[in-house]
Amino acid sequence: MAISSKVSSLSTFWASRMEIWDLINPILRVVFYFTAFGTAGTTLFILHFRKHAHPELLYHCKNLIHKSALGGILISLILFLSVAGNIGGDLASIFEYPMLQIAFFSKAGIVAITSLLGFTIIFIAGNWRSKWRTGVSITGSCIILLSFVIVGHSYREGLLTQFLLLVHLIGIAYWLGSLLPLSKLCRIPDIGNLPLIAHGFGIFAIGYVSALVFAGCIFAYKIMGGVTPLIDTTYGNTLLIKIIVVTLLLSIAALNKFLMVPLLSQNLYRGARRLRFFVNLEMVLASLALLLTSLLTTSLDLPLGYNQ
Repeated sequence: MAISSKVSSLSTFWASRMEIWDLINPILRVVFYFTAFGTAGTTLFILHFRKHAHPELLYHCKNLIHKSALGGILISLILFLSVAGNIGGDLASIFEYPMLQIAFFSKAGIVAITSLLGFTIIFIAGNWRSKWRTGVSITGSCIILLSFVIVGHSYREGLLTQFLLLVHLIGIAYWLGSLLPLSKLCRIPDIGNLPLIAHGFGIFAIGYVSALVFAGCIFAYKIMGGVTPLIDTTYGNTLLIKIIVVTLLLSIAALNKFLMVPLLSQNLYRGARRLRFFVNLEMVLASLALLLTSLLTTSLDLPLGYNQ
């Protein structure tokens, strides 16, 4: 009886230690998503609309990239420490050298180091006043996005799924990374270029979002092995909720393109207020979609039995 009690207590102890990381990991992941798409996406926005952007908007974008990169550096370091913590099973493990050494050579540790490199490159480039700054920032953004495909579901399924995920990520980066700049553009005093940029954003979004949806659907089908797991499994149910959220996002994006943007040419300031409302609503739904994604990549197992 005494031995059984000790075993039970030990099991409870280890379970409670792992529950800490079950809670922390999704939070770390969703913060990582925000910083990754904040840097890579806003860099893409500047790349497309620099010529038409108001100086105040450009300053806002550069400041957003700089802060997102700094946040990315911090979250990448924390993610690396979390690898050691997950290996050891408790918070104290993040300070233990043997655990840190194992983390350094693990795939998850390499992901954290890779993303750290990308964020650092962008952060340093943000302080340059050189014509090479944009090119270097794009390089850093590519490194960040590539860190997503080093491990996880896409890595296990091979090059095709890695490519599909990368295409999916580029589409997400452009779409979500452009929302804050668009919201800011609706608020600055000189919004004369808002109709031009909003229209241009919609034109580019057709390509980016089409690629995002197409690649995302094929990727999801391949890693799940069919449609039935959407109904029969917890992973599938969570993914289904995410699909519903993304569908709402697409609906609002279509509303903006076909109703709000044309309204700008009829009544600029009224149209700007309405466009800003719906862009902000997109950001709320996008945050929910990223939260669901963090659960899918950290807390739930695939129906086919693979683990993230």
